[in-house]
Amino acid sequence: MKYLLIILTCCVLIFLGMVIVSYVAFIMFVARHAKRKKSSKIVRWFSKKLLGENLDDIIAYVEENVVKLEAFPHEDVTITTDDGLKLLGNFFINEKPTENTVICMHGYTSNWDYEFSSIAQFYLKEGYNVLLPELRAHGRSEGRYIGFAALDRFDGLKWLKVVTDRFPNGKIFLTGVSMGGATVLQMSDLDLPKNVRGIIADCPFTTVGEEMSFQMKRLFHIPRFPILNMGEFFCKTIAGYDFHTADSRKSVKNAKVPILFIHGGNDVFIPLFMSEQCLEACSTDKKLVVVDKASHGASYYTDQELYESSVREFLQKHG
Repeated sequence: MKYLLIILTCCVLIFLGMVIVSYVAFIMFVARHAKRKKSSKIVRWFSKKLLGENLDDIIAYVEENVVKLEAFPHEDVTITTDDGLKLLGNFFINEKPTENTVICMHGYTSNWDYEFSSIAQFYLKEGYNVLLPELRAHGRSEGRYIGFAALDRFDGLKWLKVVTDRFPNGKIFLTGVSMGGATVLQMSDLDLPKNVRGIIADCPFTTVGEEMSFQMKRLFHIPRFPILNMGEFFCKTIAGYDFHTADSRKSVKNAKVPILFIHGGNDVFIPLFMSEQCLEACSTDKKLVVVDKASHGASYYTDQELYESSVREFLQKHG
């Protein structure tokens, strides 16, 4: 009886430990947090796992283009989400009058002027207006919990209304990087306005659950069960969504517009096979461009000529 009590006590303590670890993981990865210093050892270790040893070169390139992008005239726009959050966006109206717009969705813990610092300039030069939203729980937008595309996809409909209210006859393209790429893919089966002509998804994930499971194994060599399952319980209970219902493959299977997929050949954060699975599931006109040697979210930096020519061809074909 004594030994049985000890075993039961140990089991209870192990279970409680897993619950605590899962909750801490939920807070770390889903809850909003203050922007971490880029110089911290943890952030630099994690960033190098994402972008490789050329991290410093990529950061310098991005920061140089942030300054250039922010110099373009732009205005603040806002939406109110279905759950009452006020989100802010940055609307760049092209100096050459046009009604056509590209909406750019940034990635996880990033911001409007970072991942699109150079790409947004390309769209402006191509003659488009550019709307750069700050997703829920990012930047100046409200929200306690990151949406991981599951919530952001519905916020995207509100951003579309901002554009169609201003330019009712304009053509619209949706694009996103990483989590933003998954967001625009998961918008593809929603009731989109006829203005939307296509989607460009750069290194999107299939589901956030599969992405987290992949990284748990790659970075920490731990199985998804039970930590991820418990974390999903907290996310569903507190943030209002689970890790698997919102699936990019299911969305593109019922997509209503053509889709261009772009993915780095050396992406070890969101692996190439996730874009390949989405491509296979996609029911509309589709194409996958693989940028050799590009790490996560760095396809434009790695091969600007290929990126621009592929996107330009897509815009001209469907615009």
